[in-house]
Amino acid sequence: MFIMLFVIGFLLPSSLNSVITPSLLLGDFFISVLLAAALFSNCIRPRQLFSVSIVLSVLLCLFIVLSSAINLSSGVATFGYVVIFLKILIVSLLVCPNYNYALRIYYSYLCVSFVLVFLGVGVLWKFDFVSSIIESWYADFYDLLVPNMIAADRPVGVFASHSIAAFSYFVLAVSGVYYYRAGFGFVNLIFSFVFLIYIFFLDSYTSYFMMILFFCFCISLFYTLISNVFIKVSCLCLFVCFGTVMVLAFAPYMLGTDANGFMSRYGDNGVLASAFNFFVNNPLIGLGIIKVPSVYLTDSGYLESLVRGGLVYTIVLYFSYIVCMFRLLGRFDLSLFIVVFSFFCFEIGFPIMSYERTFYLLLILSSAVLLYKNTKRKKLYEEN
Repeated sequence: MFIMLFVIGFLLPSSLNSVITPSLLLGDFFISVLLAAALFSNCIRPRQLFSVSIVLSVLLCLFIVLSSAINLSSGVATFGYVVIFLKILIVSLLVCPNYNYALRIYYSYLCVSFVLVFLGVGVLWKFDFVSSIIESWYADFYDLLVPNMIAADRPVGVFASHSIAAFSYFVLAVSGVYYYRAGFGFVNLIFSFVFLIYIFFLDSYTSYFMMILFFCFCISLFYTLISNVFIKVSCLCLFVCFGTVMVLAFAPYMLGTDANGFMSRYGDNGVLASAFNFFVNNPLIGLGIIKVPSVYLTDSGYLESLVRGGLVYTIVLYFSYIVCMFRLLGRFDLSLFIVVFSFFCFEIGFPIMSYERTFYLLLILSSAVLLYKNTKRKKLYEEN
């Protein structure tokens, strides 16, 4: 039952007959509640971290209610954001699965990966029936987004946007490497390789950045596996040099122009100028669930949080995410830090932590890391 719910939740359509249907988010919300409840009843992480998250979640609710009440006359209440906010709370309260549930999530990952590979191959090889499935069931954000992606041969799968697809494939590819290192078979490396190919074919600044992060992840993971001091120092130097060169090479492209990249969002004429001006004028109290037509929100997780709840709310929110990451992944090494960094880095251009499929991506990553660390501990025990 858990595996079935997980796969359904991950692959839940966002549209019906190419009509974007926000009400489907309710189905995703209820599935998330059931999965989170099952995990909590069998959690293995210390309860102290969960208690901290409970306190932080209460504070988040208070800030949202206060902001909404103060701005009630300024616009219209958007109850769709209530569902999104509740999903944020579920994500911030997630607990690490135990070994049995980690295995169930792994089998769910295999099912989801098979479907994503099938959809990607269908787009790249121009299978019309696959394209029609994606356009009919997975339209999102705005009407022409998915048709444009399909026309450009970009394997966005169930994610609609090439940027979100690149990030999601990155997390799945990283998870595949961890599953392989945990002894779960070469098929996981095949999935990781295919997802890396899909990231390449997405052909965007974000996808190139995710490829860079993936290679940095691989170098850092190799660094943690070796004991020879000379090789470790060489890997560290390679990591620093590679990262520096890539940052310098891609910085102009990431900054972009008024039509694309960072400047298209945060520049003087960017789409987020109205939201930034609102925050500057109202730094402590946000809009809550109130929608104001003159304030555009979407293309930045940080700015959306600042506008929704204010500065203190945003600090509490992202601190709760950090606590959640520690609870899900345990102690960070360099490779895990890179993965966690990708989540917070992506928030600059999109509120990925409140995206409906991030819940499942986090659980897959948590499962992969848990199984990998469990296998690593067993090997150390056997050697000693």
